[in-house]
Amino acid sequence: MLKGTTYSHRAGGYRYFLAGLLLASVLAVGLPAQVIADMTGHGGMIRALRVSPDGSVVLSASFDHSARLWRLDEQSTIQVLNGHDGPVNDAIFLSSNSIATAGADGQVIIWGGPDMRIQNRIKAHRGRITSLAAVDATHLISGGWDGKIILMDVQSGAATAEFDMKEAVVGVAITADQRHLIAAGRSGDIARWRLSDGVRTAKLQAHNVSLFQLQRSANGQRLLTVGPDSFVKIWDLEGFQLLHEYGVASNRRVSASAVNTNGGLLAVGYLDGTVMIVDAVTGVMQRQLQADNGPVWSLAFTANNRFLLSAGKSERIRVWHIDSGDRITLAGETTFQRPTPWLDSPHPGAALFRKCAICHALTASEPQRSGPHFQGLPGRVMGSVTGYRYSRALQKGDLAWNRENLMQLFSQGPDRFLPGTKMPVQRIGNEVDLGNLIDYLEILTRPH
Repeated sequence: MLKGTTYSHRAGGYRYFLAGLLLASVLAVGLPAQVIADMTGHGGMIRALRVSPDGSVVLSASFDHSARLWRLDEQSTIQVLNGHDGPVNDAIFLSSNSIATAGADGQVIIWGGPDMRIQNRIKAHRGRITSLAAVDATHLISGGWDGKIILMDVQSGAATAEFDMKEAVVGVAITADQRHLIAAGRSGDIARWRLSDGVRTAKLQAHNVSLFQLQRSANGQRLLTVGPDSFVKIWDLEGFQLLHEYGVASNRRVSASAVNTNGGLLAVGYLDGTVMIVDAVTGVMQRQLQADNGPVWSLAFTANNRFLLSAGKSERIRVWHIDSGDRITLAGETTFQRPTPWLDSPHPGAALFRKCAICHALTASEPQRSGPHFQGLPGRVMGSVTGYRYSRALQKGDLAWNRENLMQLFSQGPDRFLPGTKMPVQRIGNEVDLGNLIDYLEILTRPH
């Protein structure tokens, strides 16, 4: 079983442990004839998506009054966080064992501990809270429709500073050096304050009409603003200056946006369900995805910048491989009764192989899954399955699959052994498990 990282309920908070072979859909024990794709469970619009720093866990906030933690490797729910009395508009990671959520009920809820339970409930605003940003593990800022930006201590719930935007706040962010906060107002203005003394150091009009989203790159050097004028703008946070401006699709209304880790790539979602991935320097569109059958409400890049998450009208979270544009999930519902010998086999590698079976068919006669089939795998040259769309990394390869290469693939991790691969997984650290998996894979793919 190839193992990625996720959270485990243990004393001292959630710790990371190894699990999972490929990104997959929600899966019960065994493989039913009908499979539901994507991350499903929310019963309302998903307003925010966040990915943990190590890339293993997704946090979502929904209008169904809940937030959720998801395993990215299996696209399955870890925990539902129910505590708000209205739609949840934002959710953020404070640390590896602490989360903050904010909602239309004006509350910020801090979650943590061994079972990720409510640690503090803070009545922060008079009315809807629209955005959160972490200063560090113990302090965060919130922005609301009451025009206030509040700096608070997450343990005591005390407000340590308050800033006035004088209009509804639609987004907040903290600079990488943790010295300034940024806020965006509905009128189209963005402003910057110094946290040490509360002095406003800059203010400018970002959009002529209004502004409805603000995103900061993970390195804290770039700011993304989006308005209903369909313009996307990139700002330098240090100089608070406009770097780039794009009218990506002037005939479409923007509904969501995200900026990748280094600020070099944008994802822009639209009311018609499309997502455009754009080079932030040149403005050239790199890829267009049909992400949903209606508005795309939230987007997020993974920490390694290789995958994009989207959520929209379907109330599902979908995962996309940026390089190829492929949706990383099962194909959807199927009535094909595939062979499943691993479900009854006593071999110690059979149970581990179930993760592989999520994304790989055993034979060429089965419907194609999200990964290439395994028939003829021993000695097969990478990237050679007819009809399967490989990433560029595997299209160029001449490596033939054998036991040694498979061991290296899983021990190093696909991202290191085959940089650019679609396989968004971590490594197998247990040599016994790895040997059992390869043994069983050789048995299954041996010519009969």
